[in-house]
Amino acid sequence: QPDWPLSSMSAELSDESRRLSLLDVEDTGVRAALRLTVRRLPDDAAHHFAHLGQHPGTHVDRYAAAALAGTDPETAAAALDKLTAAHLVIRTAP
Repeated sequence: QPDWPLSSMSAELSDESRRLSLLDVEDTGVRAALRLTVRRLPDDAAHHFAHLGQHPGTHVDRYAAAALAGTDPETAAAALDKLTAAHLVIRTAP
């Protein structure tokens, strides 16, 4: 929305449930880029990524990722490394 004042855009983007839709323009938005990135993931990483949305918080470790995805912590750690490399999650601690 190039004609919107920044205050209006900021107010609209503050609604997390609408944020991705506001940033989409046909097939060139954030949602399309995210879909393409997820399609290119190895199966184990895609499986873990799909389950991370069930976590109620903003931080997840390999133990929580394993519990969510029904795997073991080592498999989850490897999947989280792949998700980090794909820029889908950010590592905040070693």
